[in-house]
Amino acid sequence: MKSGASENDIFGEESEEQESEGDADEPTEVTDVKPADRELDREPSMSESDPVEQPSAEQIPYKFRRNTVKENRQHVPLYLRDHVLQSEKRFRTTVEEQLGEDVPKADLREAAYIVAQRHPDLVADELRKWGFDIE
Repeated sequence: MKSGASENDIFGEESEEQESEGDADEPTEVTDVKPADRELDREPSMSESDPVEQPSAEQIPYKFRRNTVKENRQHVPLYLRDHVLQSEKRFRTTVEEQLGEDVPKADLREAAYIVAQRHPDLVADELRKWGFDIE
């Protein structure tokens, strides 16, 4: 606890008004506190307070809404050439390093596919390199 902080001020940030009310060395005046007054100052327990609003399924990140990686996914065959599979390993390692955690291959591929869908111009550029759009 910060020096000079009171028990009620755990961050040690008393307002100027509190600091100027009197010297810290002077005893504070104690007044009679009725039990009813104490009841008003008490924090409500979880059962007494309003229920906590539960987030909707859409507010919970996809990773935590599922029980398995394959849940709610269709199996779609994906045929890839060897060099693409090799670069996928490097790509996965790079993404995992950026996130600081392991990423299942299905999640990596789906996320990459979603990003590609948002950038069809980049996908079209790659397909042109493969010979598409040649007149």
